[in-house]
Amino acid sequence: MTDPLDPLRARFGAEPVDGDPDVRRRYALGDRAPRAVAWPADAQMVADMLAWAAEQGWAVVPWGGGTRQAALPAPTRYDLALVTTRLNRVVEYEPAELVITVEAGMTVAELARVLEPARQFLPVSVPAPDRATVGGLIATNAAGPERLRYGAMRDLVLGVTVALADGSLVRGGGRVVKNVAGYDLTRLFNGSWGTLGVITAASLRLYPLPERRRTIIAHCDSWTVAQTAALRLYSSPLQPEGLSVAPAERPDDGHAGLELLVRFGGLPATLARQVAEARELIARAGAEPELVLEGTAEAERWRSLVEAIDRAPGVHLRASVLPSQVARAVEILQAQAEANGWPARTWAHVGAGTVLAAWEAPPGPALASAVAEARARVRGIGGWLVIRRAAPQDPPLDHWGETSDGALPLMRRVKQTLDPSDILNPGRFLV
Repeated sequence: MTDPLDPLRARFGAEPVDGDPDVRRRYALGDRAPRAVAWPADAQMVADMLAWAAEQGWAVVPWGGGTRQAALPAPTRYDLALVTTRLNRVVEYEPAELVITVEAGMTVAELARVLEPARQFLPVSVPAPDRATVGGLIATNAAGPERLRYGAMRDLVLGVTVALADGSLVRGGGRVVKNVAGYDLTRLFNGSWGTLGVITAASLRLYPLPERRRTIIAHCDSWTVAQTAALRLYSSPLQPEGLSVAPAERPDDGHAGLELLVRFGGLPATLARQVAEARELIARAGAEPELVLEGTAEAERWRSLVEAIDRAPGVHLRASVLPSQVARAVEILQAQAEANGWPARTWAHVGAGTVLAAWEAPPGPALASAVAEARARVRGIGGWLVIRRAAPQDPPLDHWGETSDGALPLMRRVKQTLDPSDILNPGRFLV
């Protein structure tokens, strides 16, 4: 009996292709597992595999570390899991220029190790950095608590190399901080979720690690107090690196509340002044500045915040609003969970206007209705709501909601141009 993977192995060899059922199940999405899993060795092989898949009519799901696959609904077709983790080399590094070019399968943890000797960093904190890849950060336009100071991935990517469905390799942007030539393909592929092409390499803008960091932990009795304190800091000349709010409990008196985390980085003398002035602003807003962390404890507190958000059980939602509407967005998301009797937890990166919620909600019509109602109310305050993670259900949840006027037809034309056979992540994104 002929193995259906024989043509794929004949074209690319047996080593980068696996059809073992156990391996395929590890890359299943919803109730669909791919026919094969492939680990291309370089960018040209990625492009050649996409061309082969287009010729055969195979649907392809690009994989990095798989940490954000649950942010998308299951694909409508799925034949090949294309894993980029073998593309993990440094192409070029210029520490003096604060620029590095790496292949897209390099993990965030490995990139940090490469940059450590020069005391430089890529300012995006993500959960599971030993699995998350640079290509995945770009494809999802990842952003963490540092977005307040440094922006999201789209602000840190100077150029990309992308394999398209027709087997071509295209490059956008460059390796310098100022680059205005040609079309902005770099921004196009940021946040494209693997639907337009497979990112194979990227040039990234880096930053020097601050000499020291300190974080103020302040107790807040309500989201209104937390927002007020955060906005006063946000509009002050103090320039915090992070302004985040997380659930907290005081084991000493059993009082549940919120923690406002305020991060500063720089020289010791400057940090002392920033912390002192920030504590005064926080107290005047009605919050209680309780603790100042530095060193290992400070870094661990921010890592634990990112990990706690990711580990929370349930359906994950993200609302993007003006910083002044954060408390209102939290109220909307909490009200929907409470109305249905679902346990819920909420966090916010206030300066960036990002609210994150986890509802412990079972699949079904009530969940779909609650998401739709919350989305409409968030739109009413000028924001957007998307599903960041959810188990598949039938009918599928609407992960993305409506788009702005005129955006969807343009997105469809771009998709048709770059992936006319719709082989890349079919049915998973807006188009």
